[in-house]
This record gives sequence, structure tokens and C-alpha cells, in this order.
Amino acid sequence: MSPRDPGAFAPGVAEASPPVSVRVNDVSLDATGTVLEACRAAGAPVPAFCHDDRLRPGGHCRACMVELDGRMVAACTTHVREGAQVLTDTARLRDYRRDLGELMVSESSPRGPVASQLEAWQVDGVRYGRATPAHAPDSSHPYLRLDLDACILCRRCVRACEEIQGQFVYAVAGRGSESRLSWGAGAFADSACVSCGACVTACPTDAITDADRARAAEPLTGPNGVTQ
Repeated sequence: MSPRDPGAFAPGVAEASPPVSVRVNDVSLDATGTVLEACRAAGAPVPAFCHDDRLRPGGHCRACMVELDGRMVAACTTHVREGAQVLTDTARLRDYRRDLGELMVSESSPRGPVASQLEAWQVDGVRYGRATPAHAPDSSHPYLRLDLDACILCRRCVRACEEIQGQFVYAVAGRGSESRLSWGAGAFADSACVSCGACVTACPTDAITDADRARAAEPLTGPNGVTQ
């Protein structure tokens, strides 16, 4: 979507704009901001894998697509407009989300909230196959663990690092199917990470996890080798 498109998100516009009347499914309401915000205000759940309320909208994952006056748009980056009719659960959207999920599992192996949502969409990996492990987990950092096989390139960690912490540890390297999360050459322990944890709280797939929590979740083994 072009930044000049009146339906696109523009920083500062959502806050300054007066409320407009919209209809989300069967709920009429006055709304400002994005279509995603209007859907949430109306109690209509819309998946948004790359969205984090602390961050500027990214529009990367395309999971939040809804029908706006018959046209499919990304809810997180589209601004509400007067008289709009928004539908969040149609046959077309269900087919789209299922196909999107099938593409995701053909390229990655997400866990956490995203995996739960894909299961709800009945994604089974049959349509395009399932991704095979391609990256060795990086456990070099004393506090963070990274598993790029679980990454869906939602870029929440990239933006959280930049916008919350003011650091620029992460980037997306490569193009197309070769794209991957990057932190420069070498192990993650050699990166500029300051161990703030913003990326961990932002990641929806468990591609980036807290090492202490992971260790705490592991079963304890007693001196006799018996799991406790």
C-alpha cells in the first residue's frame, strides 16, 4: 500500500482524526485509528502476528487481512473511514488465512501463540509440505536463546530493539525465500545485544526465548539420575 493512499496508516493522523462511524460485522461504532483497533473495540478478534501495541504498525505478516467494503486490506495499517463496513470472518478470509498458514509452515516451524493460531486455522502442512530444520539453535548468549527455524520474519524483534531500546542489533538479510533474521557475522553472543529482553517479549513464535525461563522449565534430575 502506498504511503500516500488515504487508507494507509500515517503517524499522528489516527490520534488527531475525529471519530467516524463504521460497522464491524454486526457491530456499529464510532472509531478512530486503524481498522485493527476498530475490530478490537467491536470485540472482533483479528490475528496480527507482526503487531505489537508498543510498536508502530509494520504490515509484514498479512495475517490481519479483513474485508473493507468488499476489498481485502491489512487491518493494522489501514485507517478507518466514514461508513466503512468491515468483515472479519468470511469464506474468502478463512481460505486466505489457511493458505497463508500453510505457506508459513512450509518455510518455518513457529511455536507459541502463532502455532496455536495456525492450529485454529486447521493448518496441517499438507498443501505445501512442512519446513525441515535448516538452522542450528544459537545458545551462545548467556541470557537469550535463538532458533531461526521458528522465525516467521514478522520483524517484531527488529522493531522492538530499535523502537523500545534504541538499539539496532537485528536486521533481515537476504531476499525472497533466502531472507533470514540476522545480527551480523558470528554467534549471537558476539552481537551488540544489551540483554534488555525487548525482543523476547515481542517474539510471537518462540524463535527468541529467555534462557533462564527455558532452564526453569526443564525437569530437574536428582543425583541418582531420577527426574524430579
